[in-house]
Amino acid sequence: MVYSLNENVALRSWIGLPYAYLDKRCNEALPLTEEEFCILLSCDGTIDIEEDDTLLSLLKKEIIIPGAKELTNWQQYRNCNCRYIFELPISITGRCNCNCLHCFNAADNNASFDELTFSQLKNIIDECLECGIQNINLTGGEPTLHPNIRELIKYIYDKGLNLASICTNGLTLNRELLDLFKKYFPHMQFRISFDGLGFHDWMRNIPGCEEKALNAIRLVVEYDFHLMVNMNVNRKNKDSILPSIRLLDDLGVESTKIIVTTEAPRWRQNAEGMSLTLKEYDDFCIDFLKEWKETAKNMEVVFWQFGSFNPQLKIFHATPVKDTCANFKDSRPLCHGMRLRGYISPTGELYPCQPSSGYMIEQKMHLGNVLKEGLKKNLQEGDYVQFITQTIKGRLSNGKCGDCKYFKQCQGGCPILAMVFSDTHDPLNPDEFKCFYFENDYYDKTREALEGWKSLIPLE
Repeated sequence: MVYSLNENVALRSWIGLPYAYLDKRCNEALPLTEEEFCILLSCDGTIDIEEDDTLLSLLKKEIIIPGAKELTNWQQYRNCNCRYIFELPISITGRCNCNCLHCFNAADNNASFDELTFSQLKNIIDECLECGIQNINLTGGEPTLHPNIRELIKYIYDKGLNLASICTNGLTLNRELLDLFKKYFPHMQFRISFDGLGFHDWMRNIPGCEEKALNAIRLVVEYDFHLMVNMNVNRKNKDSILPSIRLLDDLGVESTKIIVTTEAPRWRQNAEGMSLTLKEYDDFCIDFLKEWKETAKNMEVVFWQFGSFNPQLKIFHATPVKDTCANFKDSRPLCHGMRLRGYISPTGELYPCQPSSGYMIEQKMHLGNVLKEGLKKNLQEGDYVQFITQTIKGRLSNGKCGDCKYFKQCQGGCPILAMVFSDTHDPLNPDEFKCFYFENDYYDKTREALEGWKSLIPLE
């Protein structure tokens, strides 16, 4: 009998992951045994395959279907011959209709007019297909200002890739654009910035942004997209955060991520002294949780580098506690996020993550450029691959992590923060955000603030 791959399945091979498949139902690569992989290579609807336990298992998992079905271009087997990347955020334009005081894409207050052309974007998307990158995130600047945003949405769809999210200030969102997103990617996520009632206009440096952002949030909720609101907290707007969170919960927002406005180059120039210290930020998180839990309804709240909190299930995950001691392996990457994601700027520069870009521009750090060397080459060899494949083993000799009783669970924290807040700019340094957290017992303070809630990964 002949068998075909499920229409959601495509076989791929990568460096370090030779036997795997992509599944659009979960949008990630899943490993296979060599035996399973060899059987699936024959599931093209033309080859008779003898039934055995392995084939029946693949059939039960709905990886294959009985009968002949022609494979799409996306389903054709590809030996990607590069490192596996789960998703890729792309700043399609540096242009923006805001002038944010804190923009971490910028090294100064100069406006950016950098923009990837539609031809360049198509080449990048084509390379994503050949590199086995299934998920695309669009960001900016303001991505909806790109003159070819509509053509790009369709091009991503036609290539069989998934538009996972778009990061926007919401000022230009309208029903026509949302209808287009809904047609091609009905399950995508919108990430809209809102920096507190009474303070959003100040942060965005443009009058009238606050009401427009709230209207965009209401519209995205109406269209039933996944929605995360990104919210900065600093000394000036911190008292607005709780009432803003309550409003967003009432509006039906799925989750809100609260980010301490860190000392990015532009923020230092525009609002010196406005950033919360480590103690001020962690204390703010605790005080917020104590008051918020009494009225929290449905919306998940995520505090950057501190924790995520689900009021419906009454569970939380402390971000500094990455894993259990039993699961510790010193071969793990410094950062799971930068190892499996990345970020392309409007000039084609490749960075470990978007928040690192302004800092790396300021420090004149260059890891690779997809317009000059191509995406695949940068995922095969060179400075970018060397940076993202560093492991936590390197931190054992930094003079602090190796002697820390929390290291197996903390794993040294964020490598970008380790660079930003150290004189040597070394990603193998400890992340002082996490050191302060553990040294001052904020895990226990969180448990006390959320008495009765369950911790997903307990501190041992």
